[in-house]
Amino acid sequence: MRVIRFSLCTALIAAQFQRNYSGADPNTHEDLIRAHGDAIFNVMPRNSVLLSYTDINWNSVRYLQTCEDVRPDVTHLSLQLLPFPWFPRQHALFPTIKFPLIHRGASTTKGSAGYARLLHDFLAANVAQHGNHLFLDLHAVNDEDIAPNGQYLGFTLTPHGLVWRVNMPIANVDALYSQWETVPSPAVHFAVAVYPPGSWEFAAATIANDARYQSGLFALSHWLERGRIARHASEAAEYVLGIHRALQLLIQVEAATVITGGNWGLTYEYYDMAKNTALAAMRVTSGLDLIAPLLPPLKQENRRNGASHKELREIKELEELVRQTDDIRQATHRRIQALVPDMKIRQDRDTKAFEDFVAESLHHNKKTESRSKKGRKKRSRH
Repeated sequence: MRVIRFSLCTALIAAQFQRNYSGADPNTHEDLIRAHGDAIFNVMPRNSVLLSYTDINWNSVRYLQTCEDVRPDVTHLSLQLLPFPWFPRQHALFPTIKFPLIHRGASTTKGSAGYARLLHDFLAANVAQHGNHLFLDLHAVNDEDIAPNGQYLGFTLTPHGLVWRVNMPIANVDALYSQWETVPSPAVHFAVAVYPPGSWEFAAATIANDARYQSGLFALSHWLERGRIARHASEAAEYVLGIHRALQLLIQVEAATVITGGNWGLTYEYYDMAKNTALAAMRVTSGLDLIAPLLPPLKQENRRNGASHKELREIKELEELVRQTDDIRQATHRRIQALVPDMKIRQDRDTKAFEDFVAESLHHNKKTESRSKKGRKKRSRH
């Protein structure tokens, strides 16, 4: 085993060296592949289980564990290897893992019935024992296969850095969101403008951007759901701040297209991202219209009840956003106007809703301006 491990490390180190010093900027010393593995480990709790699907995840994590003895507590498995007939001989190396029977028709092709059953059976066999310490390669799942609120194969997926955290289907959504907030969302990566498509560096940067986008989608979905049940002014305030955070995450990913000249390194279709970002902007705008008249009584209530530092900070943030409402509204209109022609070409059934929002928002603007003018006239008479 020691000889095999030494040979494996030699091969992995050679591959790392070749990637780091061929085709890369000689003035740049950042090792994106190693950094990718580190980023996964840095937010992973002890004794976690990680299922890799892509080469970049498998090799970056495997290199750190095998050659540098980083995070030996993490159990690391490849979904690509699970169905092979010889793999059961390796089961003894993973004493904490339950390996379900591999059925005929098992596949490693995402989206296929064989793959869905392979992954479902493994997760079902292990999720109870490993609780919220079970993680899945971000690209082990097709985005279109994930239902609202992260539902997938009977489990709930939440973004966790560069990977998915697998949760029980009955997990509390508010608890999952609070848990997600404790993990920093990956920064948008611009290496896609430097390295060629197909390189591991390009793949690492793409996964980082995808993960950032998934964080934005997760936050957007959560707050859209919360917005439907908000009744009290304090709940409306939380909703506006939450949906604004989702918008910020999505805008940061979108902005990468400008900086990188369109070579933004995202595996999801740009149209979907543009539509989701426009939806978030619409909800922020309408939310600010809703919260503006509620802020004064909310501030009074907080004073009576002795507001916490967090509540006072959130009130100040809301007041600043309300002051920016006109600018936010105009930016939202421009975003929708740029999107609508493409929506019409695609015969998107949501086109009218987006157009109606602009019309209603403009009408709201005119009413506000009219009230403002009347107020100025009354004051001028005194």
